[in-house]
Amino acid sequence: MFKYSYNKEVFLNEDDISYYLLGLYITDGNLHNGAVSLLSIDNEIIEKIRDLICPEKTIYSVKSYPKAKRFRIHNKEIYNWFIKHGCVPNKTKIVEFPNIPQKYISHFMRGLIDGDGSIGFYKNSRSFVRFDSASLSLITGFLNQCDLWGIKAKIAQTPWIETVILGKRTASTTQMYRVALSGLKAYKFLKFIYSGDRLSFSRKKKTTIDIFNFIERNGFSEEECLSFDRLPPKKWKSDQELIECFTRHKGSLVLSGREL
Repeated sequence: MFKYSYNKEVFLNEDDISYYLLGLYITDGNLHNGAVSLLSIDNEIIEKIRDLICPEKTIYSVKSYPKAKRFRIHNKEIYNWFIKHGCVPNKTKIVEFPNIPQKYISHFMRGLIDGDGSIGFYKNSRSFVRFDSASLSLITGFLNQCDLWGIKAKIAQTPWIETVILGKRTASTTQMYRVALSGLKAYKFLKFIYSGDRLSFSRKKKTTIDIFNFIERNGFSEEECLSFDRLPPKKWKSDQELIECFTRHKGSLVLSGREL
């Protein structure tokens, strides 16, 4: 049997890349019989991870999911690294939120979102971030980290949600939990998890950039947006402009489309 040479330092370095991969594998990975595998329809990220860890390793197609690709690692030291950090076999309902150094927590959270999260816009153009999990422990840790960042949210039970998994619409067969953020909360969360990003799903990062541009479209800087509890309708060039608007609308700030 051919023995591949794995770049174990990708994990053993315990840096931003290591903890991003931990988040991604906790959500989208699988440990079985000494092997660590990742299954995704995002072929680009599978190839990036393969090139980091073992460039000569084959990426396999999956018959049951034609759009998906699988990258598998057969290395005891890497397998044990995942076990040590809480990514265990049959983890769906029991995986716990691991102890992550705060300087790397944003990268771990980005890995969770790339695995079992979604980023986008509602029909009313309001931005959102959602994270779903069958593990109450994992999603409670996720919520607690949001709280540490000053982002208030709550856990909702979603027992029979339908979602798209590996290109197939699938109904959940177990109790699911969800944390959902929208508007300015989603913006702040994304600013945290994409700070210093060196590895991520390009598709979700593109949507994130669209959200940043949308929130900042009325002239507010990133620093100003992060300081707001609620986003004002626009940035006023001067106090006089604000006074004139109040005068026009008899004390109301219900603005016309032309004034926004």
